[in-house]
Amino acid sequence: MSINELNQIYTSFQTQFPIEKLKSLTLEEYTNLDRDNSFCYWLETKTESLGSIWGGSAYKFGIFRIAGDIKPSNKAKNDGVYAWYTKYGDDAKTAYSAILKNIIAVAEAAQSHNFQLIDSIDLGPSYKWKIAFLYSNNSLLNIYAQDGLRYLSKKYGLENYKKAKISELQAFLISKAEGKDLFEFSNQLWTEWLSSDEYKKQTDKELENDNEVSEIDNKSYSIISKIPKKFICENFSENEFSKQYIKSLLTKPFTILAGNSGTGKTQIAKQLADYLGVTFSETKSFQTGQIIDGWMIKKISEDTIYLTNDKEPARLRPIQKDLLNEFVEYYSKNPDRLSQRFAEDREIIRDSENAKFDKFVYGYDATLKVLAKEVIESKYDVYKTETNTIANKLIVPVGSDWTDNTKILGFYNPLKKTYESTKILDFILLARDNPEIPFFLILDEMNLSHVERYFSDFLSAMESHEKIILYSKDEDCDSDIPESIDLPENLFVTGTVNIDETTYMFSPKVLDRANVIEFIPAQSDVLANFAAETQPIEIEPVNDGSAEGFLALAKTVRETTVLPAGADICKTLLEGISNILDGSGFEFAFRTAKEIRLYINAAYALAQNDEKTLSEEDYVNLMDEQLLQKILPKVHGNRSQVGTLLSNLSKYSEEKNLKESKKKIDRMLKQLETSQFTSFI
Repeated sequence: MSINELNQIYTSFQTQFPIEKLKSLTLEEYTNLDRDNSFCYWLETKTESLGSIWGGSAYKFGIFRIAGDIKPSNKAKNDGVYAWYTKYGDDAKTAYSAILKNIIAVAEAAQSHNFQLIDSIDLGPSYKWKIAFLYSNNSLLNIYAQDGLRYLSKKYGLENYKKAKISELQAFLISKAEGKDLFEFSNQLWTEWLSSDEYKKQTDKELENDNEVSEIDNKSYSIISKIPKKFICENFSENEFSKQYIKSLLTKPFTILAGNSGTGKTQIAKQLADYLGVTFSETKSFQTGQIIDGWMIKKISEDTIYLTNDKEPARLRPIQKDLLNEFVEYYSKNPDRLSQRFAEDREIIRDSENAKFDKFVYGYDATLKVLAKEVIESKYDVYKTETNTIANKLIVPVGSDWTDNTKILGFYNPLKKTYESTKILDFILLARDNPEIPFFLILDEMNLSHVERYFSDFLSAMESHEKIILYSKDEDCDSDIPESIDLPENLFVTGTVNIDETTYMFSPKVLDRANVIEFIPAQSDVLANFAAETQPIEIEPVNDGSAEGFLALAKTVRETTVLPAGADICKTLLEGISNILDGSGFEFAFRTAKEIRLYINAAYALAQNDEKTLSEEDYVNLMDEQLLQKILPKVHGNRSQVGTLLSNLSKYSEEKNLKESKKKIDRMLKQLETSQFTSFI
């Protein structure tokens, strides 16, 4: 992210939460379940690009609004609505008052550059120094990890780095900036920290359970979807692949399906979207009290509509529905007649087959014609209600001419002074307007063009949670398209990838923001289908709460900050993989560690839904999947670059029973032997 973009986020925070607003900030504004505009959500998520404080539990905020069940602690209390550290007070109001007082003290000290005072203020270290940075007028480094600051200070020559306070570490490192922009210098320092041996220890901490919340409570998943058990068994032969796909979507809203053309990647993505679709009944029928051509609908029975007017309120004019349907049928076939005199149509309608015109004493022809027009033009139903399925799926083939984001987001047309939208943008806006339904955008053959050229806005927004700007508010735009959009939390993007000479490789930026799942059907299955009778697969929306459950589960998984109990083997395996990657240039950072943890949480939650317990073997298999999805896709190069690395990973995978990773690594080694170069896809 550019320095200008970082400064814009910094300014946005200052505008949202000036110090004067802090002094009157309510508890609801500080922490709430809507999250979008809460102070805590801004600190952790909306300003993440200004330095991350992810990890641990929500207790780092001092007090927080409870989203699910929490485990009791002798250091904390809760009243069913809020939870807080007892050191701040016996009730939520008292605790928040103390916490807010400390936050204001940090902000005022930062604004006046009295950074030494901040060391003694009672708030979590990373949390309070993030606050300090945001109110310091860009006078601090946006690095909040104590271990990182101490390591860097030691590296740059601070003798008493072990005993130095955070303010002293900050001051020392800033003195080494030598006139560089502090954003630029912070980025340099952070890169040095990530490449250090000490960083691995910090990665381990990211995977450890918080000392206040030890495990995911079963009750947090009371509305878990039924997806794996029902959908997979009924609709997928490749069970393991489909399970990985679902876990991936729950973990992160961007998944890449890789494999040869014709293996069914797009179909599987389509089937899941169809299964999680939502049907709805759209009733557009006449309503009691409705005024039509001076007449009011007084009553509606099974076969008759009764009208009245102001002149004769006691008199009811009956309009038989059968007769009305006859008029609707005639004028639907002859729409040009709607504007003509009815007398010319009388004989035609009367003489039609099975005509009911003469069966009714009171036909009220003119009124019938008006009602028929209402039915035709307003798409009313006379008798029944239509059931429809909302379009929660969009498949878009990527073209080789996708050289910028206009194919996805459209563009402002200065000549027409309007915004030229796209199917994808319209789809995103539809998802925004229906937050209770999951929406699936499938980009077919995603790498037929350079992904970074047309998808960069999405990649950035996924991490920063900032709006995507569509056009300037200064533009004279006559359009319903908004100036900017948020990526809806109910939008899931799947990219399918075919690997041949016409496609482009993915950059580390893309791979780091996705789970990459390789789909290689067994040849025995392929050959078995050769002679088998094939039937078209028609999947109807399940409409059993799975769609809503899927969204609820995704939200719960992504907000969980701890490993489930029993998952220690995952931490051990990840540490071993990290040791092998050390110095190779393919090391993983906090984002990868966090998302691996979320993937494990998703599997844990799905197992709970089936009333199962994950075994150590299950956790090993999960790490096998994540090595395949999150780490190996970024490994590529010639023999001198990756030969030893892949050999060591192969040995480790065999030793730890990471079976699928072992197979893939050996295929990569074979490719290296044959062509002197290898890559995941």
